[in-house]
Amino acid sequence: MKLKNQITIATTAFLLWLPQGIKAEELKGSFLKGIGDAFFGLLKSEAEKESEERQRIIDGFAGSDGKLDAEEAEALRLYDQKNDEAEIELLGKFQASQFKHMQNVGENLQERDLNKANKQKNELDIIVQEVSNLIKSKDILTAKLKLYKVEWLPIGNRNIDEHYSKIYTEQRKLLASQIE
Repeated sequence: MKLKNQITIATTAFLLWLPQGIKAEELKGSFLKGIGDAFFGLLKSEAEKESEERQRIIDGFAGSDGKLDAEEAEALRLYDQKNDEAEIELLGKFQASQFKHMQNVGENLQERDLNKANKQKNELDIIVQEVSNLIKSKDILTAKLKLYKVEWLPIGNRNIDEHYSKIYTEQRKLLASQIE
């Protein structure tokens, strides 16, 4: 039996046979605490690795006596400064690429909304023209039925929806007044 299946079976058995005395909140708290401990343990081990790496760098700059003199301390400071500058440059590039990506997403959403609006606008314009032609040809019943289709359906963009809702509400009122 695979380990994944064994874990699933063990978890199910544990939950089925969970003693009634344990409250769900206590179980949830201990579960979340375990996850938190694991996460912070990873962070702590990363911090320890970073500290060890820093000590190795200091040892590399230190002289034979294991201590840093003024020149070695200056060399270490310059090394740190170059690393900091490289990290800042990398962060700047990352932020710029993220900004560009977000800008592209925004443009794509706006373009999608405009495409939806244009498609619906074209469909409604055709219906308005059909209703107008039906009124001219005195087919009032069909014109009344088609008139119900002249309504803007929201596409999710408030500005576009408000604009076209007003236009097609006015169009519907105008056509309705021509029918009566």
